[in-house]
Amino acid sequence: MTREGSIQCPQCGQVCIDEGHDTIGCPNCQATFHRAEEPSATIRLKKPGMALILTACLGIFGNCVLGFASMAIHKAPIPDQAPEGVDEATWQSYRNGKEMAPLIDFCMATFPVLFVYPVVLIAGMQMRARRAYYLCLIGAVFAMMPCSPAFLMGLPCGIWALITLLNRNVRDTFRTPPNQAPLPSP
Repeated sequence: MTREGSIQCPQCGQVCIDEGHDTIGCPNCQATFHRAEEPSATIRLKKPGMALILTACLGIFGNCVLGFASMAIHKAPIPDQAPEGVDEATWQSYRNGKEMAPLIDFCMATFPVLFVYPVVLIAGMQMRARRAYYLCLIGAVFAMMPCSPAFLMGLPCGIWALITLLNRNVRDTFRTPPNQAPLPSP
């Protein structure tokens, strides 16, 4: 083929100059590869890692909006007198629950923001850098948890990340330092 331009090295991800030859040499890791080779595991991790990062950002933003919206919605005044047929103890219990509802809603919305989505965010960043394999697995599972509206994006992204992470070639790349080419699988 006689295409000129640039192409990514399947071993280290370095952009190499494509001079139109079928075999290309990487100046960074000294690997040679053919233009038609399958993308390397390093390159395969970039997109699902970015999808986890986007899922985490949407989850954090969505849950913050839901938390503040739930606090604003529950601001309706509570009448002082119990309606007819309701005893005083039941009415007082209702009033206490009605006063605590915004706090409980806010806590339910902030739990994912404080504990779930930071793990997903860090896992996405680590996935792109080929580090912390088990954290990446946990982050992919957390992205699929139905704890915010971002779940609709997190489910397919988490499945995609898990499928990518469970691939043997991809798993092996986590065992080598990020600046070295992975060893071939037996």
